[in-house]
Amino acid sequence: FNWGVVATSKPTTLWVSRFLEGGVLILDPLSGELMHRVSLSFGVRSLLSDPVTGLVWAAASYSGKLWALEQSPPYERRSFNLCGQTRDIVSDVDGRVTVATDCGLYRIDPSAWGQRE
Repeated sequence: FNWGVVATSKPTTLWVSRFLEGGVLILDPLSGELMHRVSLSFGVRSLLSDPVTGLVWAAASYSGKLWALEQSPPYERRSFNLCGQTRDIVSDVDGRVTVATDCGLYRIDPSAWGQRE
């Protein structure tokens, strides 16, 4: 499939990736009403909602692009350029994200962002 779906709890929303359009639709889970549209890049397929950090992770299949998005407006984001096609995204109990690509594994720790900037 060329799409992904995740649910968030704060706020309660349903995120659906749009592969060809290159972004995500954020829907009301009860009514299905479109609440927001976030443009990213062609090929967005994989989505992960991380309850520890409150971020939604979106990966483009073929370009190696990865985004960490806040779950609520204005949907601030941080982007990453990884090598290879994204195969999978998982998070651990501390909110660290591991991304599997054709080039290997990437480990991203959002808790360290404020310490290095």
